[in-house]
Amino acid sequence: MCMMCDGASPEEVDQWMEATIARAGWAITGVEDDDLVGWAYTVGLVDGFNHPELIVVGMDWGGAMRALNEIGERVRAGERFGPTSVVDMGEH
Repeated sequence: MCMMCDGASPEEVDQWMEATIARAGWAITGVEDDDLVGWAYTVGLVDGFNHPELIVVGMDWGGAMRALNEIGERVRAGERFGPTSVVDMGEH
C-alpha cells in the first residue's frame, strides 16, 4: 500500500498520483501504522468533480479501495456525499 515504503521516491509517487488522477479522475492513498488504525483517502475529487475528498477508517486496504472507488464512481455519476451521508454499499 505504501509506495515509498516499497522503495519509490517522492517524485515517483507524485508521477503515479498525477497519472492515476488524469486516467481515472481520482487516486487513492492509504496510511498504515502499526500503532494506529489504518485509513485511506481519495485525491482528485475536489479538482475533478467539485466534491470533498473521501476517507475511510478501519478497513483493510482492499475493502477501502473498493469502497472509495465505488463511491467515487457514484460521485462521477452526479451523486453528492457529505459528513452525515450514509452510503449503502450492498453486500461485499
